[in-house]
Amino acid sequence: MSQDPLLHRTIAGKYLVESFLGGGAMGAVYRARQVALDRVVAIKVMRGELATDRSFVARFHREALAASRLGHPNSINVSDFGEEPDGLLYLVMEYVAGRTLEYAIGMEAPFSQQDTVDILSQVLSALAVAHDAGIVHRDLKPENILLLEGMDDEGNPTRTVKVCDFGIASMMDSLAAEVPSTLQPQNVDVRPNLTSVGAILGTPAYMSPEQAQGHKPDARSDLYSLGAVLYEMLTRRTPFEATTQEEMVMKQVTATPVDPRTHFPAHPALASVCMRALAKSPDSRFPSARAMRAELRATLQDLPLGTLSTIDRVRRTQPAAVGLGAAAGGDFAGSGVTANQETLVALAPPPSGRPLHATTVSPGSA
Repeated sequence: MSQDPLLHRTIAGKYLVESFLGGGAMGAVYRARQVALDRVVAIKVMRGELATDRSFVARFHREALAASRLGHPNSINVSDFGEEPDGLLYLVMEYVAGRTLEYAIGMEAPFSQQDTVDILSQVLSALAVAHDAGIVHRDLKPENILLLEGMDDEGNPTRTVKVCDFGIASMMDSLAAEVPSTLQPQNVDVRPNLTSVGAILGTPAYMSPEQAQGHKPDARSDLYSLGAVLYEMLTRRTPFEATTQEEMVMKQVTATPVDPRTHFPAHPALASVCMRALAKSPDSRFPSARAMRAELRATLQDLPLGTLSTIDRVRRTQPAAVGLGAAAGGDFAGSGVTANQETLVALAPPPSGRPLHATTVSPGSA
């Protein structure tokens, strides 16, 4: 077996590639070292054949530039990108220590009200800034949310949330354009067949109804996806369960989820926020990420004084994960691990038994 030609290569004259981390539909992710600063970074390298598609290259530069300008403390930062003389396209992101929300749900859900509001408020802060910049995430899910836990200078536990993969789905759009017209998303009806589902970009269990029907998503589509994440944090299950991708997509369009309190006791106001975010019509959801964040925070007003969140009560003992500021395959602006769920996170194996809802559907999925 031949050695990976990128190992030990220096990219852009400053990033020394040290090890392979993962790969997917769009390329591979490596751990690298920025030599001048002696800093570890994650570097995403696009598939070679993509570099020959000049429209893709132009899209790559636009999306990378937009992602790099976000600069929000709750999103994975893109620090550099470019094209080598031999056509190699690369994207450099921060390399952070953390674990995915998916892993945390498997270990700890249902979450306390305070933890739920804290985590999702940070996600919504990142979304608010991205939406202001015209960037819609399009594939929010627990795998794309990293939890970084540490201590402040007084020894108090802290938690920072990082959202991964801003800009990825937009990149995948250009690949989807190459799918034959008979498989394009706009041709997907509410009873999709397997091939038509394959042309939809996103993860079925968290996908908004409009995305499931092939319509262009907007900021409110992200809020629907986050509503599905909230539902899972409260109940340890997604709003819908299905045995096939087609069934899951159809349920997103036609079915109404049961109140999360059916599965597990939750604060009525928190359940109300969840159900509003999961409204079928975008007009019935929260108008913005900031509005949803305000409603979430309002649920804490009647929380008894002195109530402690999970992070205050106990320091977690699970093995630390390494969340990568890069995503393999279908991702592109920072991540944790999925390999077509491409969020790359080197951590202890995620909880077993996750159902179909963890499947990402995108062109080229194996």
